[in-house]
Amino acid sequence: MTYTVERLWGEISRNKITVNRTEIIIRKPIFLLAAILIVAAVLRFWALGNLPPGLYRDEAFNGLDAVGILRGDLSLYFAANNGREPIFFYLLAASIGALGRTPLAVRLPSAFASLLTVPALYLMARAVWNRRVGLISAAVLAVMLWPVHLAHVGFRAVLLPLFLALTVWQAALGWQTTRKRHWLAAGILYGLSFYTYLAARFTPLVLALFALYAWFLLLRHDASGHRRALQGALLFVGAAFCTILPLLIFTAFHWDIVMGRVGQASILSPAINNGDLLGTLVGNTLKALGMFFVQGDRIYRHNVPWRPVFDPAMGLCFTIGVILAIRQAKAKAGAGLALIWTAIMLLPTILAEDSPHFLRAAGVLPIVAVFPALTLETAQQWIEHKFFLLENIKALGELFVIGVLLISATNTTDDYFVRYPQDPKTAYWFDSAGVSMAQEAQSALNAGARVMIEQRLWDDWANLRFMLDKDQVRLIDAEQPPTPVTDKSSLWLVWSYDNWARVWQALPQHVQIEAGEGARYQGDKDSQPQVAYLYFRTAPYNTLSSPRAQFEQFVRLLTANAVQMDNGQVRVRLVWYAENAAVQPFIVFVHLLQGDQRIAQADSPPAGGYYPSEAWRPGDVIVDEHWLDWPNLQGDEQVMIGLYNPISGKRLNVLDASGQPIADSIALDIK
Repeated sequence: MTYTVERLWGEISRNKITVNRTEIIIRKPIFLLAAILIVAAVLRFWALGNLPPGLYRDEAFNGLDAVGILRGDLSLYFAANNGREPIFFYLLAASIGALGRTPLAVRLPSAFASLLTVPALYLMARAVWNRRVGLISAAVLAVMLWPVHLAHVGFRAVLLPLFLALTVWQAALGWQTTRKRHWLAAGILYGLSFYTYLAARFTPLVLALFALYAWFLLLRHDASGHRRALQGALLFVGAAFCTILPLLIFTAFHWDIVMGRVGQASILSPAINNGDLLGTLVGNTLKALGMFFVQGDRIYRHNVPWRPVFDPAMGLCFTIGVILAIRQAKAKAGAGLALIWTAIMLLPTILAEDSPHFLRAAGVLPIVAVFPALTLETAQQWIEHKFFLLENIKALGELFVIGVLLISATNTTDDYFVRYPQDPKTAYWFDSAGVSMAQEAQSALNAGARVMIEQRLWDDWANLRFMLDKDQVRLIDAEQPPTPVTDKSSLWLVWSYDNWARVWQALPQHVQIEAGEGARYQGDKDSQPQVAYLYFRTAPYNTLSSPRAQFEQFVRLLTANAVQMDNGQVRVRLVWYAENAAVQPFIVFVHLLQGDQRIAQADSPPAGGYYPSEAWRPGDVIVDEHWLDWPNLQGDEQVMIGLYNPISGKRLNVLDASGQPIADSIALDIK
């Protein structure tokens, strides 16, 4: 049987599908929820270990605490890095234990937590509103950029929305069924939320205001409802208190550890409000309200910078949904809960610096996804009512909702998976240079090489310490000359602004040497990126190839090639051999010629100056790369290379087999 989209959707709408003349009964909500979860999973797990590039120091500190757990350092609260709640770290420990000390292992628990929040929101919204609102809310959350980003970073804030959604779901079931187990489960889940992220400390205010709202507007004249609510509340509070009690005891004895971060970031501090507390409060409030559809978090680690929570179409739905909730709040508890929850859980970002701050505001997730869902459900109902007599387009309401969701999903995909990684600052803000160092070191270790790392780099880059075990490497003291090594294969990682030349004499003898600049980094307040580290890489060689050219001063050019790269640049790779110690400095000139015209050049000391000719020792083989920027090659260009004295400007001659000069350069064809 041939299916069209219309026929397939029609059969799904009637809770059945025909396969080979056999009717299979299906449930449309389950089908839709499964489709939503597939979309959510793709967005959350795609390029998980590589996007964002790098591993920010807070993620690395989290990973280090998880490594400590694997070594037996268990704790109820982790004091390092301004103090952090524990659940996330135990999940990290399980992930790192299975996958190793990698960025993927640090971010995998976040991806699962963000994914699980989608069905949790469905269950919550279905219990508080109805099934349709639940499905649409889950779909909105699935394609929102904010939770997608939280899934891709190893921050504990991602757990708070999950536990809050599960808490409300169980409390709603407890209210509807009067079953004690739901109230107890709600209390336990709520208590556990305090072990996820510090913004949970604002939730008692949400509960208090909702209790007042429910009493005066919904329960004041409902005696049976009042008794049910009181019984459920007692069970809830008791279970929550027992769950939170260990953390309360820990806080009583370690107040500075648990509460220290609050004072550091609060706008009550004159250093943050600059003597204008009221102005700062008003400004932060406006920024927090505008984060949904005007301007979002500027920090690359929390968001695609400045992008609002919602794209324009979904932002309009959010605004209308808030208006609908305000109108419904006098009669529907869910609407009142959504408004109170959103208002109070914005306080962590309003009352702190850098508003809007998407980590501190994580407590408004997942409830903010319900507001667009209220709008879309209302629109779907209106369309279905308006066109109920038109048989061929009775699914128009559903298609309208799907269309809005597709627009949001497309915007999220483009902003997060295309535009965000293309911005070089994304890698800088996530300390990608440290990951590059660790990956270089790990590759060298896997190949059996000795790895030396300067102490300053080890201390400054938390992701380096996370991804490597200290026992695997040798640390170089900046105040002492490094100890020479005899291992032919070695890797040296040194700070680019220290006396890195001291490494030269510690390198092994009679090896191939490659030196250069590592990845770049740019601090939050730096105007330009900087070189994060230098590398010196040595490898053994057994025999030497016949030289491509013999120069004066006992310098051989072993190999030379020029290759056009995909980005249009031309890479010129030269390999030199020092027969004797050099007596003077040389500059390598690399000229790109079109006919007799020089159109580009890349002159520099060998190895970019990091292993210049005056440092060469007899028997050294030096790898030397140069890059020419000329994307418009016509096919008839040549590369001319040679050496000259930077003081006199005199070129070194190329010698023939008898030692007679025959030229002052050699030509390379570009491959």
